[in-house]
Amino acid sequence: MKWMGSMAGERRRDLKATFTRAIGVALDQVDLVLMAGDIFDSHRPPEELVSFFRDQVQRLHQAGIPVVVIPGNHDGYYYPDS
Repeated sequence: MKWMGSMAGERRRDLKATFTRAIGVALDQVDLVLMAGDIFDSHRPPEELVSFFRDQVQRLHQAGIPVVVIPGNHDGYYYPDS
């Protein structure tokens, strides 16, 4: 999000808050979560972001809600350093 300049940090916080709320809604209303494509903006996301994502998915796991992830071009397992 470098193109956002000084707004990048605020935008990251907004996206994290929105994702956290979406997981909360899913906990109350769904039987399965399907995530289709580009979970991250690059195939090497910062560890802090991976940890955040893992924590949110763990909430679903603890509630017994399956999560299916279909990788996008930024999530490719075929990158040697992904």
